[in-house]
Amino acid sequence: MSWQLDLVDEGTLLVPLHRPLRAEPAVDYCAGWRAVLDALSVDLGGGDPNAQPPDFEALYAMYAEDRPPTG
Repeated sequence: MSWQLDLVDEGTLLVPLHRPLRAEPAVDYCAGWRAVLDALSVDLGGGDPNAQPPDFEALYAMYAEDRPPTG
């Protein structure tokens, strides 16, 4: 895992770079990183990221729908 910061006209663009994953754990990683980045966004906006915990079941379901078929 690494992070890339790029200057853009509006400020800074944060680009997380993750090593390739097998399809099975990728959904877990996607849901987890989405929750982390959503919390970071709330925090940077001056809010309390703990005020609304992530709905991991909904995030998992959302990313599982986009999973290509295996086999």
